[in-house]
Amino acid sequence: MKHTITISVGYKGNLKHMHLSAHRKWTVKEVLEKSGLNTTGYHPRLNGCQVRLSRHVKDGDKVLLLH
Repeated sequence: MKHTITISVGYKGNLKHMHLSAHRKWTVKEVLEKSGLNTTGYHPRLNGCQVRLSRHVKDGDKVLLLH
């Protein structure tokens, strides 16, 4: 069983990989908070689609912040 999931998170052209515990569900909001990125004025996208902050992420997802 996998112990971590990997999520790509960041701004267009500047993504970083985050390794998170696979033993719980993570929301887009939690991933952004844990990343420490300034989200003011940005709109989150999950794998290119507009998304609510309460949406759960899964291994390999990409959370992108766009103006």
